[in-house]
Amino acid sequence: MSAYNWIDFESRCPVCRAAGRIEAQTHVAASYDGDDTGRFHDRHYALGEPMAWFPAADPRYPQWRMAGEPSGSDGTVEACYASCAASHHRLCAVVEFVSLVALRVVDVTPESAWPQGFAR
Repeated sequence: MSAYNWIDFESRCPVCRAAGRIEAQTHVAASYDGDDTGRFHDRHYALGEPMAWFPAADPRYPQWRMAGEPSGSDGTVEACYASCAASHHRLCAVVEFVSLVALRVVDVTPESAWPQGFAR
């Protein structure tokens, strides 16, 4: 079992077409370790919100992006299991992260259309 966090964002569900909240499960910046605020696991973040993680001087810092595909010097892109809050349809959200921040959602698809080249 691996640690994960959640990225919450507003979008239109590609299955039910309802506009609303989507939750994407990310392994970026997720660990059962933590700091005085708690574990780096099962936390909810909005787009643009910095994620809790080890400080840059800590040797574990570079591990924050190991779950995704490299993107730029301090970025990663991850295909994440996601779900529509309105219909609970199973989705895939591709999220871009830079410097411990979920910057943007690149794509949202039904889970059955998982994008090629991304781990499941």
